[in-house]
Amino acid sequence: MAVEQDLHWKRLLALRHWPAWLGMAILYTLSHLPFSWQHTLGARLGLLAMRILKSRRRIAAINLQLCFPELDAAAREQLLIDSFKMLGIGTLMSGLAWWGSERRIRKLICEVRGLEHVRQAQAQGRGIILLTAHFVTAEIGGRISSLLLPIPLNIMHRRQSSDVAEYVLQQARHRYIKEVILRANVRKMLRCLKSNEAIFYLPDQNFEQEHSIFVPFMGVNTLTLSATARFAKMNDCAVVPGFCFLREDGKGIDVEYFPALDNYPSGDEVTDTTRINQIFEQVIRKHPAQYMWLHRRFKIRPPGEASVY
Repeated sequence: MAVEQDLHWKRLLALRHWPAWLGMAILYTLSHLPFSWQHTLGARLGLLAMRILKSRRRIAAINLQLCFPELDAAAREQLLIDSFKMLGIGTLMSGLAWWGSERRIRKLICEVRGLEHVRQAQAQGRGIILLTAHFVTAEIGGRISSLLLPIPLNIMHRRQSSDVAEYVLQQARHRYIKEVILRANVRKMLRCLKSNEAIFYLPDQNFEQEHSIFVPFMGVNTLTLSATARFAKMNDCAVVPGFCFLREDGKGIDVEYFPALDNYPSGDEVTDTTRINQIFEQVIRKHPAQYMWLHRRFKIRPPGEASVY
């Protein structure tokens, strides 16, 4: 499968890329450890990251304060600690997703709920937007869904800031994803949906103001991509929410797919975009530590509102 962005490995052998290659080599090595070891080591690496990445810790703390005002300071601090532990574990799980064998990935799956909702959409001859969010399990969730879904899975992809990370990520994903589609290539995405395939789609980050509107998210007026409804309308495809979560005992992963959204899109952009955020909010509140709080989710504020960061 061709890589959509032309990054030849020979061009990445320059000295400036060596630290990034070293990081990828370490992640590759750790991805082969037993999963129980990854869980323990990942949690410790997450705590180390919390101490080193002070700016990201500050961002995560602000996000938690905005989204969980009902918690006292001690509870939010514990949630912050738990979220960084999960971040470390999720990083090692990403390596496992990229380089682990199918047999090993399948052994991690503890319970699968709602796969019939995907099959029902397939039986109707519809493409599927597999709607998910930036949990620490998102990468391994894509790998697992590629094994479970009865139709080819593609993924919308945002280019990485590191050329080495971009090259490794695309090469790894092409082992189990049919097409890695750059976010700007909407035409290619729509062709996949028209062919009744699935798109792994994560619309829950703060990008640019184009194709985004302000709607509530976790009680905060948040700039949110509104494209999900537009894509669904263009191809009359099904929007099926799906998520993977690490079990509390760290001994495996649960997978859940929800019924395809009915009366969606409704034709009202605010209603449709708010509905997506409400789905994410419900799932986040069940697994708050597994959401990636270190992103500047509330970076762009409504006119007249000061930056929260």
